[in-house]
Amino acid sequence: MSTAQGLLARLRGLSAATLGLVVNRVELASTELELAARLHVARLVWTLAGLLFGFLALIFGSVFVLVACWDTHRVAAAGALALGYGALGVAAWYQGSRLARRAPALLSATVAELKHDLAALRGSEP
Repeated sequence: MSTAQGLLARLRGLSAATLGLVVNRVELASTELELAARLHVARLVWTLAGLLFGFLALIFGSVFVLVACWDTHRVAAAGALALGYGALGVAAWYQGSRLARRAPALLSATVAELKHDLAALRGSEP
């Protein structure tokens, strides 16, 4: 085998290894995107179901309290219900924003693996 053929064989091997690495990382990204999409759909469905039943409970509970207090303290009962709902709304908004800040970045595992691969190719550890 001549030097040119040996060099060509090594370049083919390097190209194949690089392409295999790229394919592996694209598969990882695809899996991450699929899992993220499934998680978001499930979260949306359960959130909507919780909101629906929560609203129904609040409506019927509010009607019950107002009917029970109709003859004596209907204005106070309506004000207390409004304040309670406002406090619950603020708490829910706070919790949602806290969860959004703590969520991992999309494709973070793929980016970390690519950085690891780049460091390995450069001959240094990440």
